Amino acid sequence: MVVVSGAAGATGSVVGQIARARGAGKVVGIAGGEEKCSEVVEKYGFDECVDYREARLTQRLREACPKGIDLYFDNVGGDVLDATLANIAMHSRIVMCGAISQYNATERGGVTNTSMLIMRRGQMKGFIVFDFAHRYAEAHVELAAMVLDGRIKHQEHLVPGLEHAPDALNLLFTAAITARHSWWSTRASSWTDVAANFESTATPVARRRRGRGGRCHRRWRIRRDFPTSREPEGGQSENAACAPATFAR
Repeated sequence: MVVVSGAAGATGSVVGQIARARGAGKVVGIAGGEEKCSEVVEKYGFDECVDYREARLTQRLREACPKGIDLYFDNVGGDVLDATLANIAMHSRIVMCGAISQYNATERGGVTNTSMLIMRRGQMKGFIVFDFAHRYAEAHVELAAMVLDGRIKHQEHLVPGLEHAPDALNLLFTAAITARHSWWSTRASSWTDVAANFESTATPVARRRRGRGGRCHRRWRIRRDFPTSREPEGGQSENAACAPATFAR
């Protein structure tokens, strides 16, 4: 039983889909509002989604996970973490990835159910992606394959104009963004303007190159000339020779 908070967001939506692809018996998301909860189930394939804004969160999590939570991936902290701690299974694991409910809070409430970690012999550990930099290439290849074959679905939130970057960043701390990424894009008149005025930056795309024996290799790089539609010119991927015929972004 896997539970993921922030399930409609950048990290949570991918975590749940990876759990499903890796064979989790049941994947339950936690999100805010009926619209987001529907998206978590219908778009990202979670089995169920619990709305944290409704009353009785602890009890509703117990109903969704009657045998307890084996793995909880926490992106929000606060009351949601506390409600989840009350429902952990024996030898459960809790991954602490974020605490977005606390970042801008003027008053922070304490977590009261930590004693459940003792009674259920649970483990709670912080997770920072930089600790796994030596595995970035491995993750890029595996995640790209999952996107290509449809096991991971995602969407993007576009914010036009680099001058709006501060406002776009603040959207990450509200319920205004449900997509995986925010892009800041403007139109560059020439390559000399790229530093201050560029288009579609930070777009990760697979590029084909051939090594010994004619085998295809994939790596990730930054494209600044990629169309804003995210489709390659001519309708064919650069990596078409390496990718399945059903290649799609």
